[in-house]
Amino acid sequence: MLIEELAEVIKDHADRNVPLRIEGGNSKAFYGRDISHLDVVSIQGLNQVISYEPSELVIRVQAGCSLVDVNRILAEKKQMLAFEPPDFGSSTIGGAIASGIAGSRRPFVGAGRDFLLGLDLIDGRGDVFTFGGQVMKNVAGYDVSRLMAGAMGCLGVITEVSLKVLPRPESESSVMRACEKADLLREMNKLSVMPEVTGLAWWQGQLYVRFSGSDSTVKIRVLEFAGMSAPTNFWHDLDTMALFTDTKRLWKVSTQSMDAISGFDKASLIDWGGAQRWVADVDELKVDPPAYRTLVKTDHNEASRFAPLSSPVAALHQNLKVTFDPKKILNPNKMYEGL
Repeated sequence: MLIEELAEVIKDHADRNVPLRIEGGNSKAFYGRDISHLDVVSIQGLNQVISYEPSELVIRVQAGCSLVDVNRILAEKKQMLAFEPPDFGSSTIGGAIASGIAGSRRPFVGAGRDFLLGLDLIDGRGDVFTFGGQVMKNVAGYDVSRLMAGAMGCLGVITEVSLKVLPRPESESSVMRACEKADLLREMNKLSVMPEVTGLAWWQGQLYVRFSGSDSTVKIRVLEFAGMSAPTNFWHDLDTMALFTDTKRLWKVSTQSMDAISGFDKASLIDWGGAQRWVADVDELKVDPPAYRTLVKTDHNEASRFAPLSSPVAALHQNLKVTFDPKKILNPNKMYEGL
């Protein structure tokens, strides 16, 4: 389907006040509330690479491009999406940006929004907009492109994105060693300041570290760590939640890396150098500020998957929704009731 056709579909649904579900590869249907009963507008047909300038470290692709294809194209030039968006199977670049989900490399290099240079968007009226560009520069006014990162499609349909990419490290090695939970945050704090660390997690009594950089430096860090080689698929299985295949309910808690309270005792997996905790098979999880909890896996359609918003923040969300989608037809209630 062409962009003009997508815009007409959205305009027609807005005129009739009929809500729509935005779908790419549909690999993240688990994230947020179930809205599978709604009419679908698919971006899978928008799967072209618009431009790629390896020397400029910039790629522009249509939102329906699969992560597999984008990663393959970048790998041919020894480059990568540094925020490491996980591929849950048929995942698209548009879905990676809209969901805001990044991999274990995020705390060390940045989130998807940090690499988002610009995007094209169809709003809830069926109007087409272009925000941002293809270079990193100071922005006068609000950076609308980054506003769409993590908006879950509630503000518009992303059709194209421009992203900054980075060179792949010359060498990369993942190692692990036993670590008691009581010593974990202290150990993670020491390791996280090393510039070569690009992955730092704890799982089943083992501390996992990924070192990236020059071949000689990585070899030195591996020897200093004095551990054993980690499974080659560990980071992929962590980021895609494959480690929790048999888990019915899974909470993700984001907090400060040295916070020894929020979800720490119950966490079966700790990632992002201590700043992200995964708590499995707990019916209800309450955490204190500044922690933020998200129910990322469940066998029920709970009304709320995300932490409650304060009144001022909820009002801001409502104002944004009305501005971009006045009829509230795009992915309604996907994140919060009424949005």
